Amino acid sequence: MTRTLILSFDLIVQNEPHLSLSIATILAYIKSKSEYQRSIIIDHYSFNLVKNPKLTVDNVMNLVTSKFAIREYDYIALSCYVWSEYLINPLLTLLRNNGFRGQFILGGYQIQYSDKLIDDYPEGNIFIKGYAEQSFYEVLKNCSGPKKLDKKTG
Repeated sequence: MTRTLILSFDLIVQNEPHLSLSIATILAYIKSKSEYQRSIIIDHYSFNLVKNPKLTVDNVMNLVTSKFAIREYDYIALSCYVWSEYLINPLLTLLRNNGFRGQFILGGYQIQYSDKLIDDYPEGNIFIKGYAEQSFYEVLKNCSGPKKLDKKTG
């Protein structure tokens, strides 16, 4: 069973759906596959930066650890956009320091256009460029149970 937590940092305005189009398409694609619920579990939490423009890393971390048992996830995926860039690296470090031992999946425009992903996101493990539906699904499908990151061996 592969367990994944998606954290998205969205700009959702009043009278629009509370789920961004990018996350909605990824979730719909994966939920259409036979492995979903049998061998793939995905939880998602959206941080609306329109309603909370002064969101801090501590706010994110407190909410995530109060709602989710991060040690139980194989992957934590984060959406990386210019408006949430200030959160990403500090959040990855805090998640790791608070017991997450799986792999980080990063995607979004900041990943799409970066030429130096390892330098920009040293805690990142998997980077998805472009449309993520198929790529994200392939990562989750090909996980043969929990894979824990060992910093010594990579």
